[in-house]
Amino acid sequence: MKITKTQLKEIIKEEIDASLEDLEARMSAMDTRRGDDAKKVKHRGARDDLNEIARALQLMFDLTGAMAQKGTEAFRNRSVYGLSVREQPALKELADIVRQYAKHVKDAEVEPVNEVDSTWEATESLKAINSRVEHILGKVNDLPAEKVDTSTRGGPSEDMAVDAYMTGADNYDEARQILRDQARYLGQAIEAIRHARVIPQAIRDRLANDVDSGFLSGMPGLRESKNNKDLQQIIDEELSAVLSEKDEDWIQKAVDPDHEGYCTPMTKKTCTPKRKALAKRFKKAAKKKEKKGGTGWQGKV
Repeated sequence: MKITKTQLKEIIKEEIDASLEDLEARMSAMDTRRGDDAKKVKHRGARDDLNEIARALQLMFDLTGAMAQKGTEAFRNRSVYGLSVREQPALKELADIVRQYAKHVKDAEVEPVNEVDSTWEATESLKAINSRVEHILGKVNDLPAEKVDTSTRGGPSEDMAVDAYMTGADNYDEARQILRDQARYLGQAIEAIRHARVIPQAIRDRLANDVDSGFLSGMPGLRESKNNKDLQQIIDEELSAVLSEKDEDWIQKAVDPDHEGYCTPMTKKTCTPKRKALAKRFKKAAKKKEKKGGTGWQGKV
């Protein structure tokens, strides 16, 4: 059968259209794959965050249990973390729940993958300290469940081996400092995921509540972290106020040599948050100067 020019053009056009449709479909599939890969990266990070938090909680549970097995007398009612031993079941259950949530991170409301991951640094810090706590747990498991001589503290005495280790008879309180750091980094990691929308809000809220006012809030290291956060918030607010201050002489007015001192002492009602922040800065700077041989701050604020 003879093909006319018109038919040939139609055949060629159909082939070109089909080829273009195929290319468009391939591009669409490529974009979909890239989007899926981006989600996987984001979700993998979220799972890592939750798994590290669960690991910390599990280590707290395991270490408290190991100390009980070694016959601790110093930490029978309140664990070395400052938590009531009655909270051990809750600690274990929370660790399990967080671990399960890590397995079910959903695709909903995922931020763009090129955003700065603010949780990475907090998670890495917690990961590093968790490894050190695992080392402490190994040491505790190797200790005998018996009393040891601790007379080097200044007189004849004996303590359970685990208590002597934890209270710094031979390690200058290094172990408990690591545990305080673990509590601090746990608080920072939980704070970092507070607004991570890829993580279900239910577990974010639960963790935040437990460290803010729940059964985890009493840990010494965690309290230090919260105090540091409150202090940083005050500094940020003061800096914002300074930067937005229209009066260029605000420092001179805050530190007036002719008055008796707005913040001398700092308990005075006239010591506003801004003046108190300034006073603390001056005193800190004065201490540094005195160490270097200077005279330090002599005025009143």
